[in-house]
Amino acid sequence: MIKKIKGQKKVSMEDFLLEVRKPARYIGKEFNIIAKDIDDSGIHFALCFPDSYEIGMSHLGIKILYNILNKQNDVCCERCFSPWPDMEEKLRERGIGLFSLESQRQISTFDIIGFSLQYELCYTNLLSMLELSDIPLESSCRDAHPLVIAGGHCCLNPEPMAEFIDVFFIGEAEESILEFINIYRDLKRKFPLDVNDNKERIKKNREQMLVKISKIPGIYVPRFYELKEVLKGQRRLVPKSCEFPERIQRRFVADLENADYFTKPPVPFIDVVHDRISLEIMRGCPNRCFFCQAGFTINPVRVRSVPKLLDLTRQTYVNTGYDDISFCALSSSNYPYLKELISKTHSFAKENGMGISLPSLRIDKNFIGILNMIGDLKKTGLTFAPEAGSRRLRKLINKDIDIERLKEAVVEAYRSGWRRLKLYFMIGLPTETRDDLLGIINLIEEISALKKSVDNKRAKVRVGISNFIPKAHTPFQWHRMQPKESLLEKQSFLRKRLKRGYLDVDFHDAGMSFIEASLARGGRPVSAVIKKAYEKGARFDAWKNVFDFNKWKEAFEEAGIGFEEIVCQRRDVDIPLDWSHIDCGYSNDALLKMLEKNQI
Repeated sequence: MIKKIKGQKKVSMEDFLLEVRKPARYIGKEFNIIAKDIDDSGIHFALCFPDSYEIGMSHLGIKILYNILNKQNDVCCERCFSPWPDMEEKLRERGIGLFSLESQRQISTFDIIGFSLQYELCYTNLLSMLELSDIPLESSCRDAHPLVIAGGHCCLNPEPMAEFIDVFFIGEAEESILEFINIYRDLKRKFPLDVNDNKERIKKNREQMLVKISKIPGIYVPRFYELKEVLKGQRRLVPKSCEFPERIQRRFVADLENADYFTKPPVPFIDVVHDRISLEIMRGCPNRCFFCQAGFTINPVRVRSVPKLLDLTRQTYVNTGYDDISFCALSSSNYPYLKELISKTHSFAKENGMGISLPSLRIDKNFIGILNMIGDLKKTGLTFAPEAGSRRLRKLINKDIDIERLKEAVVEAYRSGWRRLKLYFMIGLPTETRDDLLGIINLIEEISALKKSVDNKRAKVRVGISNFIPKAHTPFQWHRMQPKESLLEKQSFLRKRLKRGYLDVDFHDAGMSFIEASLARGGRPVSAVIKKAYEKGARFDAWKNVFDFNKWKEAFEEAGIGFEEIVCQRRDVDIPLDWSHIDCGYSNDALLKMLEKNQI
């Protein structure tokens, strides 16, 4: 169902494009874009990312879906990213609707608007994109409008956005998106939009379409679920009728080797966050760190073969000219054929002056040998994530890495010429003490001092320190987050002791973490908070220099919801959680047993 504007012209930006920051964000026409011209009988799909162009163009999922959808002859998939506030202002001043990059046509004329939800602090950007497209924010208010769908990690607790999204994709969408397209294709023929139809008939047709779509495994249509009291004082989401499943099972791609993957991504005109060849070598993680939502929801572990990855590397290099390769995985060092992959990629990389990046490193017995193998290539960064400052706490969160082996690897990296090293830690973890914080300080200082054994100089080390958020579907989902004031005290304690010229320490904003936790752990009533924050001007909240905690605090107060209750109170294991209707593969009993095993 699509509201077409006959003879619609492309958006014209010539008179103001040079008045906004980074105009290349909006012009399209990049190398390798897919530009299609299909008639109204086809399916027009706007693939939207509710953050800036630089962030969205770095996301693997967007590239994968862009490729998959455009392989369908009758589907035209075009990209759209959140306009920066200066561009949003220009569009509103001139009454110009949000537009796609490929054809620069207004999003309101597409059949489907698909959002990738990767970070809770982007929720207000999504509302801005809808309003700029003249689409009602609430799903219940739409009639002859595009279908608004969403997928991504945030959909593992869809309820805070349930009022705004028509259809959620739970889990990996490569297969379910094509099942959805096949059904939508038939429904579009069955329920053609007649301009003479009244709104009630249009809404009825839309409802029938959503009922059919809800039958696809892994699809969640929130309007067919409601909060009901199951026991005194206990409410949970239940289906409105027996034709809808009680729990939505997460989808995953069983055969990663043969799953569709892009080798010809659009190449941006401006620098983006990950401007390189990104090769997904493995999906899933065997480590199960208790704080890591991805480790419990992106499973089972699946891998691509070395020959497949070599072929993808060569094709992507020819199609893009990128001079860096990043082997992507939740824990790339757990890829079982990593030494073989690097060995066989090495000569190609060296011949073409390329660097090999290994993010998400976990130290094992083979790691030093791997460092030696890539030591003569162009140097990229090395990142390690000890997470906690003491072995006691690392064991408790199920990340009991060998610190002595880590130090050996760091020395070897310095000897092999690495100069950029980054460490990640987390504060506010359950049972954390002052000794654990001191352990963080001592480990950072040791890592920097290890370079003295190579050239008698300390290393400059970048350090990222985030705040623990108990995420849905993890063993810590019942735990509370520490109060904002407590996190600020811990940050102050660390900041004073890490103020060194050779250390570049970045603390994640405690206010941002607090709001992220409120949105990640909230239920359907939080939709009202998101809308109020949006109306107060909240935009690009994932950007530290833009985020305004007070807007969110006021929004919670006006909605009559205490975010301290959502964030700072431990959940009763016997009371249904706001995401209990989403099945990610682990039962509550299984998650609780993990906690009991570690005596938490």
